[in-house]
Amino acid sequence: MGRGVFDLITVYFSQAGQYSMIAMFLPNLYTWLPEETPAYLSKAAVILAGALVLISLFYFNRKKFAITKEVLISLALFFALFLPFILPHMHERYYYVADLLSVIFSFYFPKKCYIAVVTELASAYAVCHNLFNTDFFSVQLLGVIMLVILILLVRHVVQLVNASPLSKEGAPV
Repeated sequence: MGRGVFDLITVYFSQAGQYSMIAMFLPNLYTWLPEETPAYLSKAAVILAGALVLISLFYFNRKKFAITKEVLISLALFFALFLPFILPHMHERYYYVADLLSVIFSFYFPKKCYIAVVTELASAYAVCHNLFNTDFFSVQLLGVIMLVILILLVRHVVQLVNASPLSKEGAPV
């Protein structure tokens, strides 16, 4: 009934070897690198991504905060954008969850609807490039814009987490 736990944990590593391009036209951290990069750089990027995820999980675990709908959707969007941004060999389908979550996020936080607009633009760029082999925007510039969006989203999540502490009994304050 499905894959084993070890297979689920290592599936990314086996699939990452299928593609030689480190960015795959998805606006992320690696759009500035040449298409053909050495395998050791790709492996180092995966280790870096794992370390960054562990650091962020450690941070959120150490903070004691109430899990509200707003916190939950913000954290979900953060990780849905963060992982494809920091992992190598990502292509358009890896922003699909972020596309959906960014629209939901914009209903919870209408003043931050620019996050959904930029996320949809980045995803549309990747899809259009892969389907129609067309570039309507510089992927490097879009990667920088996505980095700014991620930084603004991190700031938002940290402020939200800090604004919703738990009491000593574990209930929201």
